[in-house]
Amino acid sequence: MGRRELKGLAEELELFEVRSDAVRLSARARDPVCGMEMVPSQVAATLLVKGQEVAFCCEKCLRLFLDAPHKHGG
Repeated sequence: MGRRELKGLAEELELFEVRSDAVRLSARARDPVCGMEMVPSQVAATLLVKGQEVAFCCEKCLRLFLDAPHKHGG
């Protein structure tokens, strides 16, 4: 997945992805701010952006997106 900034950590980390067959890829959403991949029960907030629903893991990520949508692909 590459180098990413994570909440609470000062430096970027190299992230790798491991997927389970138990949860289908289409049933997941990715937070555009922190990159967290979530199943529907983990989504804390959603926002309609340019006709597409965007999911967020927490209120903090939603607020960061609203403050700078261009920075997070919005």
